[in-house]
Amino acid sequence: MNSLEIEEWLCEILEARGVLQLFNGLYEGAIEDFEAYKDLKGESVDSLFAELNIIYAEWLLSQGRAVKDIGSELSMADIEYLNKRELLLSQIFNFDVDKDEENDIPVITSLSALNYPNPFNPETTISFALPETGKVKVEVFNIRGQKVTTLLDEDLHKGHHSVVWKGIDGNGLVVGSGVYLYRIQSERESITGRMVLLK
Repeated sequence: MNSLEIEEWLCEILEARGVLQLFNGLYEGAIEDFEAYKDLKGESVDSLFAELNIIYAEWLLSQGRAVKDIGSELSMADIEYLNKRELLLSQIFNFDVDKDEENDIPVITSLSALNYPNPFNPETTISFALPETGKVKVEVFNIRGQKVTTLLDEDLHKGHHSVVWKGIDGNGLVVGSGVYLYRIQSERESITGRMVLLK
């Protein structure tokens, strides 16, 4: 095993352990693992995702409660978390883009997406960026590959969009805890992401 393979293996362990600690309310340990993961990844989109996890863990730590117990009222810590999150999301979505030289604005070059918070309860927002206008479908599947629901199936303009999944299937029934997959299909490409519903 060469040094690059060892580093990738270590990154996988740190990320998995960080997520596990996040699930179990061990927020300080999760922050340490995500910090170490971020340092190993350097300047990359993965590093920005790790920063999102750190911000989420810090927010949960500030609440002093488990994810399932967090209510809807916004405290100052909530607002600070949301502001940091929005700033970082804009960095992620503009990380790998070209520039419109004439207008000096970023141009989205490929379909990209993420959902946050993750893990979540009771809902999560799936944010995505479209490089061109066209038909878009957003679907949710369970870990066995069975379709749970269709969140979106319509024409959208290019740019940034988002859709909320409230943990409800196509029949209006609340789904159980577990790992779910979202798939965003545009006319030219598709992207899949993993999300965890924690109750």
